[in-house]
Amino acid sequence: MNRASKTHDSAFVWLGLVYVACIVVIHLYVLAGPTFQAQLRMRPEKPLHALANVAALLHGQTPLILIASYWGLCVAYIWGFSRLRYDAVSRRALFLWAILFAILLVPLLPHFSSDIIAYVRQGQVLAVYHSNPYLHTPAEIADPGLIYRSAGSYWVSPYGPVATVLSAAAAELGARSLVLTAGILKLLMGACYLLSGWMVAKILDYLDPNATERGLFFFLWNPLVLLELVGQGHNEAIMIGLMMVGFYLIVRQKQTSGFLFLLLSALTKVTTLVVLPLEAWLMLRRRAYRTFKQTTLFSFLVVFACWLLFFRDPRSFSELSAVSQDAYCSLTWLGSELLSVWGGLSTDEARRVVQKIILLLFALFFFWRMRKVSSERELIVESSWVFIFLLVVVANKINCWYLTLAVPLVAVLSTPLSRSIVIFLTTWPLACYSRQFTYDQSLWANLARTSLFYGVLFAILLWHSRAQDLPKIRSGTSSG
Repeated sequence: MNRASKTHDSAFVWLGLVYVACIVVIHLYVLAGPTFQAQLRMRPEKPLHALANVAALLHGQTPLILIASYWGLCVAYIWGFSRLRYDAVSRRALFLWAILFAILLVPLLPHFSSDIIAYVRQGQVLAVYHSNPYLHTPAEIADPGLIYRSAGSYWVSPYGPVATVLSAAAAELGARSLVLTAGILKLLMGACYLLSGWMVAKILDYLDPNATERGLFFFLWNPLVLLELVGQGHNEAIMIGLMMVGFYLIVRQKQTSGFLFLLLSALTKVTTLVVLPLEAWLMLRRRAYRTFKQTTLFSFLVVFACWLLFFRDPRSFSELSAVSQDAYCSLTWLGSELLSVWGGLSTDEARRVVQKIILLLFALFFFWRMRKVSSERELIVESSWVFIFLLVVVANKINCWYLTLAVPLVAVLSTPLSRSIVIFLTTWPLACYSRQFTYDQSLWANLARTSLFYGVLFAILLWHSRAQDLPKIRSGTSSG
């Protein structure tokens, strides 16, 4: 091994150690938070108090500490993606570090979001109390518990049936214990994260073997993916895992199986639904009518089974539709505020008008991108663009964990513009992880967040358009 290779290996190890150090500091940040400190007052165990005393050193500085830690992860990520020589980085090393990150992040307590507690309680409604979680809330039939009282206790499940069944399975294994059930779900999210990474590698091995390690790093080492999917245990991890299995099967010409996995992903969280027409269009464009009919039949049976289990009562769709009415830090929110202030409309009326306009724009964008799909490679590229448009333009609210959805597809096949957008989405939590800033719902706080988000996106688009025009300008100058 030459000196340059040793230096490169040393830089890669140091990069991993920076990640580990930042993750440990984030753990201390969470332990210093009010939720854990309040729990300690009810639990006299000495080891917990010793740990809390260490964490308490961060008291009063927690937002700054968290932002600094996440900033460290983002700087290390961007440096590693742009500077590492991937021909000298083994796939095994990338996965071993990813496994270590997952082991460190699975025990992270809920802090930025208590959604995983909601998964537990809604799973218990089905598994323990044998009731429909789309019709009954945990608060109706069970003690919400001493900690995280409000998390998921007072609303029916807004998640897809696949997510609900998996939550119920975890609740069954967890023997009515909130902590044990949450731990099982966190392990599931960690496994789905690693499964998604494996699928990224398998797809790239087939489409572009020279880019496998680079794509693996882009996904597995992404700070937003690590902290939101593994650390906070959002069920987007399941959705992404199923989606990537589906794309892998499609790339290997197993169209029906691939479509069904994409459908299961959409039945986890509905976002993946937007890529199903793209795959159906690819089948029709190739005149694979028999495959299309077979896929339609199996998909109908899956959807019918879900309806039979959960959705025969029309009220079971209430929370699924209610989610779309909540808007902040988005074009929907900004447009509805402007219309309500200057257009004389009520907030709800203004929101409906803006949503119709944005959905029309999405339909036009969708059909424009769909026409470009003529191969599996283009299916993945156009799916990533549809996801990006959906997340940053159509979404009613810009939540950090939603932004992970575009990362795996861009890790597989991307353009400089899509990579830049995803890297920006990865750094967006730097503006959100201060809880005072995130949960301030005043007009000016929302306006500041929204203007910052779309201002940076516009700057990225402008920079890339100028970068594309420069070669044309130079060639025109030289020829003149």
